[in-house]
Amino acid sequence: MLLVNSLAMTKTATHSAHSSATVTQSIIFMDFSETDQDFPTLRQCGDRPFLAWLVREQQRFGVRKFILIAAATLPENTFEILQSHLPCQADFQCHLAANTPRALLTVCEQLQPRFLVSHQAVLFSGNMARLLSEASKKPEQTWQLRSEDSNCLLLVNRDAIPQAGASSLTWQEWKEYLLGAGKLSQISLPGKLWFPPQQSESNDSFKQLERPAIFLDRDGVINEDHGWVGTRERFHWTSNLFGALRRLTDLGYHVFIVTNQSGIARAFYTETDLHDLMTWVIDEIRKHGGTIDDWRFCPFHPNASIEQYRKTSNWRKPAPGMILDLAGKWKPDLSRSVLYGDQETDLQAAINSGIPAVKVGPETLASFVDSSFPKPSV
Repeated sequence: MLLVNSLAMTKTATHSAHSSATVTQSIIFMDFSETDQDFPTLRQCGDRPFLAWLVREQQRFGVRKFILIAAATLPENTFEILQSHLPCQADFQCHLAANTPRALLTVCEQLQPRFLVSHQAVLFSGNMARLLSEASKKPEQTWQLRSEDSNCLLLVNRDAIPQAGASSLTWQEWKEYLLGAGKLSQISLPGKLWFPPQQSESNDSFKQLERPAIFLDRDGVINEDHGWVGTRERFHWTSNLFGALRRLTDLGYHVFIVTNQSGIARAFYTETDLHDLMTWVIDEIRKHGGTIDDWRFCPFHPNASIEQYRKTSNWRKPAPGMILDLAGKWKPDLSRSVLYGDQETDLQAAINSGIPAVKVGPETLASFVDSSFPKPSV
């Protein structure tokens, strides 16, 4: 009873039943080793710190803002070093606090309605989109992700943050309270767990996180090609698309979209329209348990009606620019990667990038995935 009475809830807006699946903020606790006088999460693992691997993995699922809560001052240039190893721009903040639920209150004003919490130094390399999918159905809950019989990640509803009267709560006590109050759901997923090394090391074990990639054209593969699709109203998913992308994510592939978008050059829609549409597209895919790790588009065309887009671009397929840019940022294993597209320009772009390609149509992407990729045991 004392535990319950000591826990108050912060007030936030009620979540819609159709809540976004994507969570863009992550809180990572940085314990300090008194014995080694360092942060285990900053120890070198291959060519980068462990924390860079962890952040990179969360970026696959849309996380872009990271609050580091540390027990001591971080080394100089920590953020710059981390960013140099990341495929996407990250927004880093750091706060000094102990590793307890109470620390969340110290950053409460910076917290989004839902956010990830890593209070143990562990990297989950499985399909986190399955967690996002389940959590979007019950956004009022806090979620505990388990893998390999270990608790590895929390997806927290901001309403559950303990306030000043609960300053002595441990993580276990806080989760037990939430569970007893019906505010904690749990999900178990397959996936390897990675931990910081005992000391900085140069071995290549973390190279396993450099995954193969599936590159996808958009129109004709992800959605039906109605010609210059720039709005939700004209965006119609291809058959069984969600299950196919979920399977690819379960199997550990990077999934990228590379799309020519001359509709921008022709003034049918703007870059802002496209970004808004793609934010919705990718979130819908995550609601169904898959992800798009990243995407590229080319708005240019040699005969554009808008002058600023009238040019020949190395990003416009059949040129390889979009594929090579993603490959340079994410460092996928190109020897095991493949592109799926419905146009000859897609296939030629893959050849120009040095990867194989498969022509989609009349068979759908889902048909190819079903026949070519094993069904994971999830």
